[in-house]
Amino acid sequence: MKAHLLLVLLLALLLVPVSAAAAPARPQARALVIAVNASPGSGLAPLRFADDDGLRWAETLTRLGVETSLLTVLDDETARVATLPEGTLPPTLDALKRTVARLKAANEEARKAGDVTETWVVYVGHGVLDDAGRAWLTLQDGRLDQKALYAEIVDVLRADFVHLVVDACHAAGVVGRRGNSKDPVVSRIREKLAGEALKSRPGVGALFAESEDGETHEWTRLRAGVFSFLARSALLGAADVNGDGTVEYSELDAYLGAALQKVSSYPVRLAVHSFAPPADRRRPLSRLGPEAPRLASAGEQAGEGIIVEDEKGVPLAGFHRLERVALLLPARPLYWLRTSKQEAKVALADVGEVRPDWKARSIQSRGAAEDELERGLLSVPFGRSFYEGFVARSPHVPVAFVETQPQVPASSENSGWNLEAGAMVGTAALGLSGVGVGIDVAAHRAFGVPRVGARVGYSVSPNSGPASLTVHRGSAELIVGVEGPWRVRPFGELGLGWVGLGYTKDGRSKGDPLGLTGHLSAGVGFAVGSVDLRLTARLAVDAVQVESARQAFLVPGGELGVLF
Repeated sequence: MKAHLLLVLLLALLLVPVSAAAAPARPQARALVIAVNASPGSGLAPLRFADDDGLRWAETLTRLGVETSLLTVLDDETARVATLPEGTLPPTLDALKRTVARLKAANEEARKAGDVTETWVVYVGHGVLDDAGRAWLTLQDGRLDQKALYAEIVDVLRADFVHLVVDACHAAGVVGRRGNSKDPVVSRIREKLAGEALKSRPGVGALFAESEDGETHEWTRLRAGVFSFLARSALLGAADVNGDGTVEYSELDAYLGAALQKVSSYPVRLAVHSFAPPADRRRPLSRLGPEAPRLASAGEQAGEGIIVEDEKGVPLAGFHRLERVALLLPARPLYWLRTSKQEAKVALADVGEVRPDWKARSIQSRGAAEDELERGLLSVPFGRSFYEGFVARSPHVPVAFVETQPQVPASSENSGWNLEAGAMVGTAALGLSGVGVGIDVAAHRAFGVPRVGARVGYSVSPNSGPASLTVHRGSAELIVGVEGPWRVRPFGELGLGWVGLGYTKDGRSKGDPLGLTGHLSAGVGFAVGSVDLRLTARLAVDAVQVESARQAFLVPGGELGVLF
């Protein structure tokens, strides 16, 4: 016995280090967000929405589970409607240096504990060119060139992976691109040089945009830079093309390609450049996780861009109307879904599968550039076919598609009423031998967990019983039920209400038009293509007057229904 005990202890001691080594390292994610409206000494007018972008970037990354440090100063317009997160510092050289040192210490401590570290570096602001053609990113009291960006920030952070996002004019010159020629030959050379500053840093990925004039653009409609808004939308789930809950570089790049494809006029046309970390070209940029609220859309028939705004009109994310998406939005009391011509309100309590109640909205002319963005932005559907075509022409490693992946159910947690129509078959009414067939129509809506509504039905039982009676049965009931949130959705339902029964015998019509009925039913809902079906087994109990006495009759049956 003692020998057996010693053997068990010895095996346990041997397995402890093996299991510890086999356990996957936990990724720890941090972010440094720098947002600067001003551009001291450059002669450029201040930006309007860099500070707004900084707030949205910080909120988005925090929502995605990233510990975020923000360096910005709010202008008067933004300060009237927003407050800075606790710990926010001004975007100065000294504050930047101190924040980078703090993140470095945290990353080193995490790596000692065996964790994988990821750090985001997001810059939103002015990019300027000096007389020598060098590009700089501006701070409140100084500048950063390419060398300083890498040597004093990216390399100092000591992170296993760094995601570098730059939304600024002339970002190409800071991140790693060279030249500004429109000549096709020179353009090909530029592509080869695109990752120059990244090749020696296998853990660093980068994302930036540029236009033909080297500038990026803000849009009053978005209260943000166009590129930053789209990048955040992608990270919140709009780019998750294979539905695995993560967004990779290839997905984000393809989403931006679709969103910007129809924005083709100078000067607002943007080209997006993304470079996944060479050490892990499928490194996820965001992991959505299960946290609520998750606003989901099953896609609609009409195609155009939808922008999701909060109750103050601040745009949070965007997607194409035909897309099936799930967005991990920042928590708000309510959301507005707006297109160029319509809008719909969705309360936080109703977030889930959304079938919006669209209403017309007023349109205002905003000028040529704004009209181009209004017409073109998010006007191309982003889905698997677009993604696969895009990635086939890019250096990205594609994501994997699982054909049996769970999808957002077409009826689960719907924000509106559902109409259900079905065909019924069961035993004849009044306990007679024979078969009853009929139709059934119901309207119901989810209020949190329970689903409530009403159901009406009609059935006929021909040639029933030994007298070959034709029995007619009509019913109207109030119903309450519950339904699962999965792709194959089990549900249960209880109904109580009125039933009317009638038949003809000996030339006279008989029956009870004022009976009572109730039913219990259970079944499953599932999608077949774009059709949402419900298969139901039901047991009804009718209490009706027969020959001057009220009697109860069981009416078992089944139904195949379609949910609209």
